[in-house]
Amino acid sequence: ICLSETLIRVHEQGGVAIAAHPMAGGMGMKSLKPHSILKALMHPVASKALIGIETYNGTAIDRMSNHYARIFANTLDIAHTGSSDAHIIDTIGFGATEFPGTTAIELLNALHERTTRVRKMNEWSAFRVMSSWGFRYLEGMFMRLTGLAYQKA
Repeated sequence: ICLSETLIRVHEQGGVAIAAHPMAGGMGMKSLKPHSILKALMHPVASKALIGIETYNGTAIDRMSNHYARIFANTLDIAHTGSSDAHIIDTIGFGATEFPGTTAIELLNALHERTTRVRKMNEWSAFRVMSSWGFRYLEGMFMRLTGLAYQKA
């Protein structure tokens, strides 16, 4: 389903959403595009759910996508978030969202008030990110093909 329909469903269930790694590319990744986000922000219901854009992804293969996402988000009245998008343990914490407070409610308030800040930590090269993902993918495929993934320890 399209982004607007997804956001309508999120809103109907009382949730909110962050547009994750918009404009990201690499390894065949399909990501949210500016026109989809703009369309959602113009929708009377979908816009209530979409309260932030990830403007920093610590494991982005395409580093320029972070730059483009930040420029795009700066043109909108929306919160900026950061994350590590960690698919492996070693990359947890490469990016984060800072906000005034420590609770989930305070985070939600900061997103609505647009007082979040992006924190950048380590960055791996695109080669290192791709090779670590590739290794984990092949390892998982081997485990599934041999049945080892389904055996209990």
